[in-house]
Amino acid sequence: MSPGVYAAGEPDLRIATDWNYVVDNIDDPSTLYCDARRPDEYEGKELLSARGGRIPGAMNVEWSESVKEDGTFLEAGPLAELYQSAGFTPDKEIITYCQTGVRGAHTWFVLSELLGYPSVRNYDGSWAEYGNRADSPIQYRVPPELR
Repeated sequence: MSPGVYAAGEPDLRIATDWNYVVDNIDDPSTLYCDARRPDEYEGKELLSARGGRIPGAMNVEWSESVKEDGTFLEAGPLAELYQSAGFTPDKEIITYCQTGVRGAHTWFVLSELLGYPSVRNYDGSWAEYGNRADSPIQYRVPPELR
């Protein structure tokens, strides 16, 4: 390969996942979904795709809760408490997502690299893909008449 030319390899499915895997595991109690978006996105009030809402069973920890005002990460104790109090434990597989995979990747880093959770994947298609597919099962907090 020539200098300055880069060819991406195959995705590492131990740390990334796709729509099929997400949908196939929705009813698996050993898989949890961490929605890293703002609460209004999670609840379906703020629409950034054809449909609003969340992956069924997903729990919301906005990515920005893991950082201090100066942009540095919280210490390990408060980070662990943040995610564990939301229901995320190291004994489960956790799939992170957001709108486009960026905030989800941040959350993947926090859980996987800072807290050492052994099985964390980022759904890089995130809500941009999921919310635009008519065949995606969706859970809403906001009743349809208020959306």
